Amino acid sequence: MTAGRVIANSIPKAGTHLLTRTLELLGLDLFPTFLNGGLQARSMEVAETPDTVRVGSEWPCLVENERFFALMSQVSEGGFIKGHLPYSSRVADMLARLRYRMVLMVRDPRDITVSHVNWALSRDYLPHQKLYQALRPEDRLSAAIVGFRCEPNGPILAGLRERLDHMLPWTEDPMCCLVRFETLVGAQGGGSREAQIAEMRRIADHLDLDLTDDRLAEAADAVFGGTLTFKSGQIGRWREAFTDRHRALVKQLAGDAIVRLGYEESDDW
Repeated sequence: MTAGRVIANSIPKAGTHLLTRTLELLGLDLFPTFLNGGLQARSMEVAETPDTVRVGSEWPCLVENERFFALMSQVSEGGFIKGHLPYSSRVADMLARLRYRMVLMVRDPRDITVSHVNWALSRDYLPHQKLYQALRPEDRLSAAIVGFRCEPNGPILAGLRERLDHMLPWTEDPMCCLVRFETLVGAQGGGSREAQIAEMRRIADHLDLDLTDDRLAEAADAVFGGTLTFKSGQIGRWREAFTDRHRALVKQLAGDAIVRLGYEESDDW
């Protein structure tokens, strides 16, 4: 086992638990802290400062530099920490000093939007839930695309474009291996078993894990389902949920990001 320290990073609702399950099946140990907006007390202040870094993406929190570095130092060699960690040059420098490698999970942003709304409606503890319950179904999706900021105490949801902008700069960092939900999910989620195993091989190679083909096949057999929030991940669910209005909103705000990620060749969809 030569993985060193690993961070399983993701855009929220892109398949965090699928990625977590994969890394565990590949032999890494999960660190108990989740890097999300609940790591610190919620605040309406979400922009990184010289003394803090941003953690979380939908409603980020600000964590003092020293506390963040100390936390990331606690992850052992051969272990990984999961979460939603936006890019910044200061965070990238800290991770480099600690010799981290990153596996970044992405997903079609349109499916992320649908998954977010369904997830929020099913979670009584979320402040977002009451806001969504008061809206018509088509307006819920629009709110999840555009984002919202409810003064004076929240909730906040960064718009879809902002959430993508938090994460996509990591793809330019050599520590990062980009993984797609659609590939890793396999046949049970609407993909292919062959592509799933190949994606697991890419992850293993990035982390310098010497795993046999049989071990990867066993991991593929065990990875789907079995978590609290990843139960029915399917590819392309947005096609059933989007109206022309939602298509236009996403094209306007994040159409180029969808093309950049390879989910479309142009805005003609």
